[in-house]
Amino acid sequence: MIGGSAFSGCSSLTSISIGSSVASIGYAAFGGCGALKTILYNAENCDDVEDSYYPFSDCSNIIIGKNVKRMPKLFFYYSCPARVVSHSVTPPTCDSRTFGSGAYTASLYVPSIAKTDYSTAYGWKKFSNIIPISNTIREIKLEQGEFGLTVGGTLKLNATITPSNATL
Repeated sequence: MIGGSAFSGCSSLTSISIGSSVASIGYAAFGGCGALKTILYNAENCDDVEDSYYPFSDCSNIIIGKNVKRMPKLFFYYSCPARVVSHSVTPPTCDSRTFGSGAYTASLYVPSIAKTDYSTAYGWKKFSNIIPISNTIREIKLEQGEFGLTVGGTLKLNATITPSNATL
């Protein structure tokens, strides 16, 4: 669970990764994170995002992990991303309010073998530009495994992406 207001006001936060075991996200968990541009969403079965707050209105990149089974309602409803990438071969189940009309103008990148499934799946078929990707990321390795970060501090991490010509 990501508690209500957990990252609220983190105005320098530019990207987040939501882990596979996250089952719920509290009200305003990412409120006031205006610099947040990339969401790496790996929650396999997140059922609950508290209503009445739309956390990712300025996010431009949404990346959905390969094991995600279900997308929660309202999570990306007020997002107008430029790009949505799903690495899941089976389109995750969506609620009627998972994505709002602004999201459907984004390019949706999906595994090449799943393009037809996404183009007919509820919640996904409304994307006007579904693009197959054939060379998805298999692994990302950080050069530094552990690190400490103080409030207000910054840290630059270098990563190796496999394969080197992978498409995000």
